[in-house]
Amino acid sequence: MNIYLNPTYEVSNKHELNIVKKLEGEKNINVLHPFKSLIWQGPLYVQEMNKLIKEKNIHFISETFNNLGFTLHLIDLGINKVSITSSIDNALKKKICSIAKKKKVKILYTEMFSEKFNLFEV
Repeated sequence: MNIYLNPTYEVSNKHELNIVKKLEGEKNINVLHPFKSLIWQGPLYVQEMNKLIKEKNIHFISETFNNLGFTLHLIDLGINKVSITSSIDNALKKKICSIAKKKKVKILYTEMFSEKFNLFEV
């Protein structure tokens, strides 16, 4: 199944992650850690959240948009899936994808996710 077609939930912390996991059960879903949370929580917090997901039906994705530093740091930490913007220069995209492939990290494009849900936004 195409990962972009799965329902995508934005989660900013471990508590929200646990709620979404209980809510969706066995369905295939994407859990997207948004860039706005990454910039104040940092890559190490994202790594801890990534470790909490043991289920095969949940895809944890960290969003970095066009921030090359965060992208490379998350790849280095072994985050399985990183989402970047498709508007990044093609030469830069190729280099990022090459590095990610060596680290067995999948690069996704933020704009391709059809619908994002944020259950916790006020």
